[in-house]
Parts: sequence; structure tokens; C-alpha cells
Amino acid sequence: MDEAPRVRPATDDDRVAVRSLTADAFGVDPLIRWFFPDPDTFEAMARSFFGTLLDLRLRAGVVEVEVDQRGAAQWERPGGLGLSDQEQDDAWAGHVGRRGAVTRARFDLLEDLFGPHVPDEPHWYLGVLAVDPSHHRRGIGSSLLRVGLERARADGLAAFLETATADNVGLYERHGFVVTGEVDLPDDGPHVWFMTARLD
Repeated sequence: MDEAPRVRPATDDDRVAVRSLTADAFGVDPLIRWFFPDPDTFEAMARSFFGTLLDLRLRAGVVEVEVDQRGAAQWERPGGLGLSDQEQDDAWAGHVGRRGAVTRARFDLLEDLFGPHVPDEPHWYLGVLAVDPSHHRRGIGSSLLRVGLERARADGLAAFLETATADNVGLYERHGFVVTGEVDLPDDGPHVWFMTARLD
């Protein structure tokens, strides 16, 4: 039997590789494509977006990477990143300034549309699970998931995520998540599933 892919905590030295593999992994993601609809600027905007998310989570969240940098998971602790609004605004300043009007409006919808589906109880939030597209179906995503879910279980807490990719729903269900809400985004946007794993 092949050994399961190994996972380790990410460091700042992994930043370039993780940002790149994440942008590549989400290149066809319906939600990211909806956020950044201009094909001429999509790649630059997606890389800027994922780079900022990664910087914040390396600083105040939990990021794990497959040892050969073929996949990564980015989590936020119960209660969020624990950074002030000013700290987060400063981190996003360069990226937000490049967003067009459509993208700004769509991000502004998130709190209203997603907020009601976020669990009230303390939970770990899986913000990004990305696997290099050339290394799919090798157990990398599952290994990354198991590490994060073991941590949530040790804390006696739930885990939560959203996905706009139907194939991902089955993957997460196999790891104990259940669909706890759904929403259709406007402007021909994707269908989004909200999923929670209660691990106690």
C-alpha cells in the first residue's frame, strides 16, 4: 500500500509555492471566476487575492502544506484571525484598490449571503483546500483534511467550509461534513454549499 502523503506546517518559505498552486487549483473554481469575471485580469487578481489570504493565515491562522508543496490547507481558528480591522484593512489595501466595480459589489454581498450559514458555535474554518491540478487523486487533499479535522476534534469543535464545486461536496462528505445550507449567487453566479463537520 502506498504511504499517505505527508503534511507539515507551512512557513514563509512556502509562500510563493502555495500561492501559485492555490491560484492554479482555483483557476476554474466557479466562485473565484464569479468574483473576478474579467478574463484579461483574472490571473493577476486571483494571485493577488490568494496571496493576501495566505499572508494573513500564515500570520494568524494555520496553514499546512504537503511536504512536496503539491497541496495546502488554510484554516482560521475559532473566532477568526484575531487581528484588528485596521490590521486586516492594511493587509488588503493593495489588492482591494485593484478591484473593479463588479468585483467590489460581489464581495460586498458576501456578509449578507454567507453570514446566516456560518455556525453560531465556535468552529475551525477551512478557508482554502488546494491541490496542484497535476497531482489530483493522489490522496493529498484527504491527507490535508485529516490533519485539520484531527485538530478540530481534539478541541471538541466543529469544522466549517463553503464550496461552489459539486465534486467537492462528495469529498467533504466522505470526511464527515454534511451540507447545512445552500445559496445561489446573483448575476448568473454559482450555487454554493455550506458544510459543517461536528466531530465530538
